[in-house]
Amino acid sequence: MRKNLFQFEILLVVVLGLEILIFTKTGTNFATQGNMFEILRLSTEIGLLALVMTPIILTGGIDLSVGSMLGLSAVLFGKMWRDLGMSPALAAICTLVLAALGGSLNALLITRLKLPPLIVTLARFPFSAASPKPSHAAWIILRTFHKITCSSAKAIC
Repeated sequence: MRKNLFQFEILLVVVLGLEILIFTKTGTNFATQGNMFEILRLSTEIGLLALVMTPIILTGGIDLSVGSMLGLSAVLFGKMWRDLGMSPALAAICTLVLAALGGSLNALLITRLKLPPLIVTLARFPFSAASPKPSHAAWIILRTFHKITCSSAKAIC
């Protein structure tokens, strides 16, 4: 089994090498330093999501809400920064807290209530960026979060 897997990995490296050679010869800007940095910059988001999703998939679970939570987080960040006048650093911290709470809710429903992961993630779609009006869902979450933080710390308001 390990030998077959190793042969498959070698095949993938060879195909990737051929692809790089072909694009280097046919494209004028492909093998430039600027393009390499751009590729790394644009693949960071996907790489971070893959890093988080790998243990979930390896343990037999599935989480379809990661992409929609990412979209909701982007909307929340923008609304906190633009509409509430928070600094970008504070908006980022609040966005991370809210996203962690959303992920924790999924984990709680799956681990404690023993609900199937697929059902939990599909049920969460209306409350995240997959809803028809993601800004409306984000605004409800944000308004509730803002009321809680304003009642406990006047500095944020």
